[in-house]
Amino acid sequence: VVCFIMIQGIRRVLAQAEEKRKRIQKNLKLLRKRIIKGDEFYKTHGYSWDWVMVFKVAEADEKPTNFQKKFSIKNVVSRLCEAGLQTSMFYSVQQDEVYCKIR
Repeated sequence: VVCFIMIQGIRRVLAQAEEKRKRIQKNLKLLRKRIIKGDEFYKTHGYSWDWVMVFKVAEADEKPTNFQKKFSIKNVVSRLCEAGLQTSMFYSVQQDEVYCKIR
């Protein structure tokens, strides 16, 4: 009897895992379609972004170093754009980092 209950429990867990896998796959397909729909570059070239740079967001009371002044987000992104690269930037969920996608 104990063995039967364990087998039923395992079957139930496996069935739930399979359902979750199917939902994730469906969501990935929908996300991929949404990305492709709005991105002409992706439609043309078959990929979207090549690199990502991550910048730490400084606290308001932190004094930037000379290195941080020379390689600020603004300066780095300006140089990338001047070199003919495209960028897209957004904050992390915690708002402590800025992600800069590059292609």
